[in-house]
Amino acid sequence: MENGDIADGQLEPVGPVGPVGPAEPAEPAEPVEPDSVHWLQRSMAGAAAFLAAVPVACALLNPMGLVFLLPFAAVAWLLFLRDRASFRATCHGVGIVLTLFGVLLTCFGMFVVIPSAVILLLAASADPRRRPVLARVHAGIAVAVTAAATVGVVYVAVPVAKDLLKPVHSYSVEVPDDVYGSGDWMPELQPYGVTGIGSHGAGSGTRTRVKVTYDENLTEAERAALREFLSALPGAGPVKPCGRLGCD
Repeated sequence: MENGDIADGQLEPVGPVGPVGPAEPAEPAEPVEPDSVHWLQRSMAGAAAFLAAVPVACALLNPMGLVFLLPFAAVAWLLFLRDRASFRATCHGVGIVLTLFGVLLTCFGMFVVIPSAVILLLAASADPRRRPVLARVHAGIAVAVTAAATVGVVYVAVPVAKDLLKPVHSYSVEVPDDVYGSGDWMPELQPYGVTGIGSHGAGSGTRTRVKVTYDENLTEAERAALREFLSALPGAGPVKPCGRLGCD
């Protein structure tokens, strides 16, 4: 066989033979959407936020409610999370912290954050797309906890609301300590319709704030006579009506 001849059965190369050019770049892959939080889990987080907001509302009546502002903010933050993994991790973290905080508060007779903590721990794994039976069980427990906590809130709030709406029938006056402790005031005050008297806080220096409660049926003239009598006490300060949230 001479040089340049092609042997039998050997294919002759087709087309130009040379170095292979660079491959064309592949098209960018579609961005993968994060696994979203199921509406059931988000609803449970909303219930936990609602229960956590109740003690914060107490700040309107008592500055002690401000202590619960940070726990409420932590629970409410869950409503803005979209990624399921972040939601689940945050539920576990906030739920555990609230549980520890709630155990501490139980020493002072307050159980206000425990329901929110329980609901968050249940919401972390209440995804019907993965565990439908477990999700239904957790959702049922969360509904029961929410209902029980709401009943407890109403039970406590109704008497407080009635007390706030009740008309005020008392005066506050500041007198020297020796005048307040000089004897029994009731025999002198009873003719003016007074039903109760007591100290409601220290005054300035050696003075005492006195709260005088009177009969709600007193006429305006009788109330004016009572105010005049209290103003005439030795060393007495201005007579002020007590407000719904207490006396000055």
